[in-house]
Amino acid sequence: MKYIFLAIITFTFSSVLHSQKSDTKALYSKAIEAQIDFELQSNKYSSMYITFMDERFNDTKLTHHAVTLKNLSGKQLKSKSRKGIDIIEIYPAKLFDNKILIETLSIYKKRKKVTIYGKSTYFFEYDCEKEKYILVDKSQKMI
Repeated sequence: MKYIFLAIITFTFSSVLHSQKSDTKALYSKAIEAQIDFELQSNKYSSMYITFMDERFNDTKLTHHAVTLKNLSGKQLKSKSRKGIDIIEIYPAKLFDNKILIETLSIYKKRKKVTIYGKSTYFFEYDCEKEKYILVDKSQKMI
């Protein structure tokens, strides 16, 4: 009986964690799309590079209607940065005042020289009626 109870608890816990990861991927996709729309106002890009500071989300499928997105791991980033590259760094989601906060940095990296030229913060809140997270606020700055 103890083993059945333990199995049920384990299954429930793993299913909750899996659904949270897929929700987080959806939030990252919305934040990236908003960041690219913001950057396209001042620059014309045909492709952009994205890197996640949380390696668990490197397999996130990214799409945008105007730009080709390429997800880079640490090794790929190091080899590409030799020539100079624009990157959007995505930081792990945080809980802040009952909202989920995702921060992004726009960076130009050439070898070991790093220049930060933009920072954005996106706030998501859960809507119980629609049963999904909605972008409620954003703060976008070019430095």
